[in-house]
Amino acid sequence: MNYLAHFFLAGSNQEMIVGSLLGDFIKGNPERYYNRGIARGIRLHRKLDSFTDQHAKTKASRLLISSDRRRYAGIIIDVCYDHFLARHWSMYSDEILTDFIQRIYTLIRHKKEMLPDRLKNIFPRMVKEDWLYHYRQLEGVAVTLERISKRVSRENTLSKAIEDIHNNYHQLMDNFFVFFPEAQAYTCHWMRS
Repeated sequence: MNYLAHFFLAGSNQEMIVGSLLGDFIKGNPERYYNRGIARGIRLHRKLDSFTDQHAKTKASRLLISSDRRRYAGIIIDVCYDHFLARHWSMYSDEILTDFIQRIYTLIRHKKEMLPDRLKNIFPRMVKEDWLYHYRQLEGVAVTLERISKRVSRENTLSKAIEDIHNNYHQLMDNFFVFFPEAQAYTCHWMRS
């Protein structure tokens, strides 16, 4: 799961939402840097990443990625799963996707001082290019994968991963439809603990 799914699964608590964004940017003990609510959002992000990586349907999805991109299959599937969430948003939420996205952008904009410098630099582009909404279309997924490929230090074919998604679209979507409700249930259980 990428940004959209993490934001969605964080629920309505603003600190959890901020923490869900920070999960990939903060290393070590989050309580050293943030209050309990944001630290809990960071921990949820990490737990969801682990749950996603271990899930049978995610593993099956990664195997659908061509061997020359397999080392990046986790990244590809994360972005792909955000595509399916955005595409089938009304199955999971009563809130209109564009309203949800604007609410998230507004919240993060108001909490910008809490973001690490690297994220402060990325966030304005996220909003300007509307990354969360553009997951809805495969063209947006292709742009996202292209952007990620440029950030990876070693030579890669990540930008061509859209071919793997096209070629296996329905199987990937079926895997997502099994995976995501289980991710929701996992999140609910974790939040209660």
